[in-house]
Amino acid sequence: MHNQPGFKMWKKVTRWIAVLWSQLFRRDRRFGFGLLSLSIVSVITLLNLSAQPGKTAVNFGTNKTNIGEFGPTHKFVDWVVIKPAEEAKMIAKVTQEKIGNISRSRFSSSNSRVALASADQVGKWSPVYDWPVVAIHASLLPSGRVLAFDTVKLPDGSTPGATENVDGEHTNTRVTLWTPDGEGAGTHTPAENNLKRNLFCSGHTTLADGRLFAAGGNLNSALEGFPQTHLYNPNNNRWTVEGTMQASRWYPSVTTTNNGEVLITGGLTDPPQGGLPTDRPEVRATNGSLRVLNGAASTTASNRFYGWLRQAPNGHVAYLGPEPNLRYLNVNGNGSWSDIGNRDGQSRSYGSFAMYAPGKALIAGGGNFNNSAVVVDLNTGTSTATSPMAFQRRQHNLTILADGQVLATGGLREFRSILNRCE
Repeated sequence: MHNQPGFKMWKKVTRWIAVLWSQLFRRDRRFGFGLLSLSIVSVITLLNLSAQPGKTAVNFGTNKTNIGEFGPTHKFVDWVVIKPAEEAKMIAKVTQEKIGNISRSRFSSSNSRVALASADQVGKWSPVYDWPVVAIHASLLPSGRVLAFDTVKLPDGSTPGATENVDGEHTNTRVTLWTPDGEGAGTHTPAENNLKRNLFCSGHTTLADGRLFAAGGNLNSALEGFPQTHLYNPNNNRWTVEGTMQASRWYPSVTTTNNGEVLITGGLTDPPQGGLPTDRPEVRATNGSLRVLNGAASTTASNRFYGWLRQAPNGHVAYLGPEPNLRYLNVNGNGSWSDIGNRDGQSRSYGSFAMYAPGKALIAGGGNFNNSAVVVDLNTGTSTATSPMAFQRRQHNLTILADGQVLATGGLREFRSILNRCE
């Protein structure tokens, strides 16, 4: 039976091209969109793959055009719409480019045939499994487990839908520790934060020792922030309260620097009448102490919600968005900001970005549901428009895959219209 042509075709058609994460997205100032289910991918397989020079991940086109391998100096070229079938829509024209010793192709066909690689090379969808939380916040731990949390829970263990539906101060957070099991459902271990705080809308990053550091979060139904910081220790599955910031923060950005310190910016609430709040960035030292960068006080719009900041090759931290004014933050001493230039003239609120190579960031979507994309190269100080996505996206994810490509998943294509295609 397995040798019948129909069965072979069924096997070929049912292979899926990799998706790391989908149908998870942030909702504007609220919690409540999203399903209590997650389509689990071969996450650990994808994250542990290493680029192997000379090996082909996927061949496209009837002539098996090689898209090649990616290296640390590659540049973003094009998007491919991923569909669960032998036929897939392609974007752009077939052209060749060589970057160092790396060759790749750009390609196009409205209905090109695709020779799908095996799942261990490109990943695939798993079945859909229920989760105990909506993974609004999720972090991959060094052990390969995933820590995920959403918001305050009700006495029966459920969530209130919208976070602001729970009156008064929020004194807990629903947290789960997920242990993957191939393509199976895996197992969930409760990891609740019972430290009298709701970590919804916090900013977080993984420290060099594997612990998770979280700054701020949601204080109450008024969607105000709080100044406390927390640590999660994966070795004993426990949370502890650490330092207290100089300001309450809700939607802050938390960025690890190259010396192991952590930069905390933005996420301020309750702006003064007629203007934006003054943000004074803070730095968590490796010993856990906090210092304020008074020399970097700022009142720009970039202070508000989840700014896009990453360590730059010059040693400073670069602000890449969502606002178009690019800047460097020098975290030494009292700190100071300096301008880089204008990225693309548009605000990309609730867009997404990925630092896919040293000093190079791909920024796509956001704002008023657009599909445009731009590459910021901090090495040369330039911003260049690149191929747009096939779909308008907002509140989506850009994920760097093991071979250096960037995957766009989820989000909205218009208000309250979920986009399930990936590219």
